[in-house]
Parts: sequence; structure tokens; C-alpha cells
Amino acid sequence: MLLINFAHPVSPAQVARIEDLTGRKISRLIERPVHFDPDQTLAAQTVHLVDAVGLTAEAWQQSPLLLNLPSLNFGAAVLLAEL
Repeated sequence: MLLINFAHPVSPAQVARIEDLTGRKISRLIERPVHFDPDQTLAAQTVHLVDAVGLTAEAWQQSPLLLNLPSLNFGAAVLLAEL
């Protein structure tokens, strides 16, 4: 399973706990901390953020993913809409 983290860094203990809770091994951790700029649109920033993850369209659609969303609620909503 891919863990894509858009929030604060995930500790090894948290990774282990996630694996225990999901029953799946995290094969790859992608860290993309988010700091939204209030002077730019959320939509444009989110498109850039998703592109920066580096997954193909097929990987987004077919890979087992777990997302740790940004803490800003509006940003999290726009991110989910983009995906």
C-alpha cells in the first residue's frame, strides 16, 4: 500500500500503527507536506501538489492508497475533488 502524506511527517511508530490497523504493509511512503499560500487559488496549488506526487493516472486509479490529508479543511476538500 502507498501512504501519501500531505500533513505533518509520519513517524516510524505511526507507520507501524497504520500497518497494524489496516492489515497491510506500507510499501512506499510519499511525503508531500502542504503549506497553502492564501494569495493563490487552492485549485492551482492542489493541481501542482497532486502532480508533484509523481504517480501515473493508472497508479492513482489502481494502486492501494492511503491518504493523510492536509489539516486545512478547505485544502483537503479540494485535494479530494482533484483526485
